[in-house]
Amino acid sequence: MVAKIIRDYVSAGDGRRLTLPGFGTFIRKAGRAEVTFNDSLRTDDGRLGELVEDYGHYSPVEAMALVDRFVFETKNAIEHTGSAVFEDFGTISLDLRGHYRFTHASKARPSKETAVQRKLFGFEWTSRR
Repeated sequence: MVAKIIRDYVSAGDGRRLTLPGFGTFIRKAGRAEVTFNDSLRTDDGRLGELVEDYGHYSPVEAMALVDRFVFETKNAIEHTGSAVFEDFGTISLDLRGHYRFTHASKARPSKETAVQRKLFGFEWTSRR
């Protein structure tokens, strides 16, 4: 649910940014379709929590718990499999310098290739270029 909220918010309108507290910020510049990720911008602005509250009619505490859980699960997926996939949005992985790198879905591999990799290897193979 949180990944869907992130995708929908960042993809809608011009010049959107959304911070995952303690993790980084998705940025889409005005007039561009490409989404980038900056892992240096980690300070919680409260916007994601508000969006989760509105989407699921949660209390502020419940919404922040869902956001915290999402961030934890994303970091855990990257640590154990090398990447975290946000369906229909993109993939976050670590680059060689230890920074998070986001590959927007428009540049991601076809889903059939991803499915084959998961079936054969149990994880997606991400290039360390």
